[in-house]
Amino acid sequence: MVRLFKKDPEREAAENRYIDLLAQVAAGPVTGASVLPELRTAAQQAAISGRKDRKLTDRAVAALTEGVLADEVLTREEEDYVLETIEAIGIGDEDMQTRYQPLMKQLALGRANDGRLQVLDHDTHLMPQRGESVHLEMPAGLLKEVTLREFRGGSAGVSVRVAKGVRVSSGRMRGRMVTVGTELQTVDAGWLSITSHRVVFSGLRSFEWIG
Repeated sequence: MVRLFKKDPEREAAENRYIDLLAQVAAGPVTGASVLPELRTAAQQAAISGRKDRKLTDRAVAALTEGVLADEVLTREEEDYVLETIEAIGIGDEDMQTRYQPLMKQLALGRANDGRLQVLDHDTHLMPQRGESVHLEMPAGLLKEVTLREFRGGSAGVSVRVAKGVRVSSGRMRGRMVTVGTELQTVDAGWLSITSHRVVFSGLRSFEWIG
């Protein structure tokens, strides 16, 4: 088979170097911190298509996250490295809030396991009390377990044919309601707020649990 187009050797070398750098940063701070300054330059030199670059960076970030959160704890040094890597790769704030939102939640949980709770400094749905800090807010639904029932039974009596295709039945229905299971149903929607003092659900109805 004859190749009609020959790949540029310099571009191919740049692409391979970029992929190698992504693998190094994904392995963790010990092996990857020293190559972070080169990463952004390598990405520009490689000139990989947007779709392929996104696939490569997503894979690298996923491997990095899995590695630093293997013990379910995110230290300050690990967090700094993850954020520096994301910046070096060229992932913007908009992508962090949409494409990488699950990653941010994983990092927040790892940070909490390290005893470091983020304080929300923007406007929150919950008005904190004096000396209280809001650490997390998210949309939430209030669920209620509902029993499912159905009527089971039959008729008792005599059926009389009065015309072709027409019958009249005399008697009565006998049966009872039977429980067939349960299901969770959303009865209210609102916001769940976790603070330094309380866990609060705010919707049409509000509940709070004090720790």
